[in-house]
Amino acid sequence: MATRKRKTEFTLAKRSIWVALAVVLAFFLLILLIRFSGARDERQAVSEGVKYLKSIDTDKHLDKAESQVKKMRTEAISQDLENAAKGEGGQANTWSYFSDTVIMGDSRAVGFAVYGYLPYSRVLADGGNTIKTISDSYDTLSALNPSVVFLCYGLNDATSAYWDSPEDWIKDYDSQIKKLQKRLPEAAICVNSILPATEKARETSKRVDLIPDYDKALQAYCEQNKITYVNCNPLVEDHRDMIEPSDGFHYKKTFYPLWAAEMIQTVYTDEGD
Repeated sequence: MATRKRKTEFTLAKRSIWVALAVVLAFFLLILLIRFSGARDERQAVSEGVKYLKSIDTDKHLDKAESQVKKMRTEAISQDLENAAKGEGGQANTWSYFSDTVIMGDSRAVGFAVYGYLPYSRVLADGGNTIKTISDSYDTLSALNPSVVFLCYGLNDATSAYWDSPEDWIKDYDSQIKKLQKRLPEAAICVNSILPATEKARETSKRVDLIPDYDKALQAYCEQNKITYVNCNPLVEDHRDMIEPSDGFHYKKTFYPLWAAEMIQTVYTDEGD
């Protein structure tokens, strides 16, 4: 009886082992089927993704995404700059960006100092200035020896009768930039686009209509000569309410952090390329 009992127990144990092995085998077969089905679905998804990418204008989508990222980055830096001007937040990533820079230009550029964003010593600008006045600041520039020089000219250049055409103006601008590069060989020279004016400005000078032509020539010149061009035109289009309604030429205080952010991020973007 004892022998039969042990034999029966052994038979049951053996059967249990086979049952367990069968269950394990079935489990692994199920996993393989799921993985195969998943791989097939994944391959199908990849194939459909490739077809989609081929069907779209990739460059157009990338340009749009890059534009959106740039806009968000400009707004973020602008907020930092505005907070810093109010004494809020840390200073490390705000107006200290401009601690080793110089802004040169006309009455529009003067706003950086007039509104208290930057010291007058770093804003070499005055009402009525054109590129002809750049040489007036040579000694000051040499003393400051900045790492970056932002040029903000064009309003008076386009509305005056000093130049017969944008092409003639560009020749003189090129000469001025070359002289700056010779005096400040380690400095980056960055050229701002000519900020647009409104219809109100035409009451003072109808030559404001020439600003787009001058700016187009300026952008082409910068691209051809690998000079950093700070394109503020999209920024102005998004904030036309920040143009002073009284004259149509100048910009409100709230515009300057945005303008500064555009300049700074353009410089950093160019350095990263």
